[in-house]
Amino acid sequence: AMKTELIQHIELLIGSIGVILGLYFAALLLAPRQKQPKANLFLAIYLFAFSLRVGKSLFHNYFDIDANLRTLFLTTLLCVGPSIWLYTLYFIKPNTKQITKDWIHFIPFFLLASCCWLIPNDGSSWIFGVFYNFLIAHMLLYILFSLYQFQQSIGSKNLKENPKATQWLYHILGKNLLFIILYFLI
Repeated sequence: AMKTELIQHIELLIGSIGVILGLYFAALLLAPRQKQPKANLFLAIYLFAFSLRVGKSLFHNYFDIDANLRTLFLTTLLCVGPSIWLYTLYFIKPNTKQITKDWIHFIPFFLLASCCWLIPNDGSSWIFGVFYNFLIAHMLLYILFSLYQFQQSIGSKNLKENPKATQWLYHILGKNLLFIILYFLI
């Protein structure tokens, strides 16, 4: 019992540090600096949304969290897919000008966040299962589209000139696809 409790405390500590670092780096990416790439805005949204989601899961294991708040934190997953796709778009083509139109991809988040209290989160309703599967499928489609877009742009001038950037983008997209697969398996 003592060993299990110690492991749980270590898990909470390391997980909390990860959440805090994710939020810190999101804030750092949003800090006003000269000539900051547009891609950083979407990477910050991604880090913020993912940190909130991980934080919810972590703290829900140890503390009682209101069902509506749990659903709201789950809804942040609707920001992960669009932010990673838009990050990929602006990473590949930094001079893209359409940033104002891009916010349309976040409409599902705002719609579901505004009515998340209607979605039961007590394990007794099929509605929650549909909601959760929609969140995962939403992320998966955006990740797959990002990978497709990345593959189509492999020969672009921006990526050819910077092989480390290409490796970074491949790494982040691959890890996100792995996260989605783990979501399905869990």
